[in-house]
Amino acid sequence: MSTPLEKYQSIIDSLVEQRECSYSNRISINNPWPETSSNFKFNKFIETLSSDQKEKIAELLQLSRDSGIHDTLVILSEKMNLEGLRFTHNGEELPHELFGTEIYFDWVARAEGVILGCTEIPLLLGPEDISIPSFATTDIHCIAAIECSLEPSP
Repeated sequence: MSTPLEKYQSIIDSLVEQRECSYSNRISINNPWPETSSNFKFNKFIETLSSDQKEKIAELLQLSRDSGIHDTLVILSEKMNLEGLRFTHNGEELPHELFGTEIYFDWVARAEGVILGCTEIPLLLGPEDISIPSFATTDIHCIAAIECSLEPSP
């Protein structure tokens, strides 16, 4: 049986899983929309784009989708804080502002990843232990130091 916290996390996880924009994927992998009269103008336009332009449009579409999810969660957070809106699952109220943050911040943090900011944390947690992107600062700093040392002096 799931706890209220696990149910809440499941909602956020579902939103993160649905984050990927299918439209941006279609553009970036050259998979046109189905051949219909309403899609003709889009497919024709996309054919004229360079690979770099397609990547930029795909990125804009993903940012637009992310903004839509974020803005919806901001509205829900405002309703939760100002009007008492609550989520329930099978009649059980789910927690709200679990970590002193609004639901949209929880989504952003889960969608973007987590920083493993202590040298010991990556020793305890590996990619298989974390369901979101993780960034080990020790690795990032070491790679940056190596890259910097390999650059020619000015």
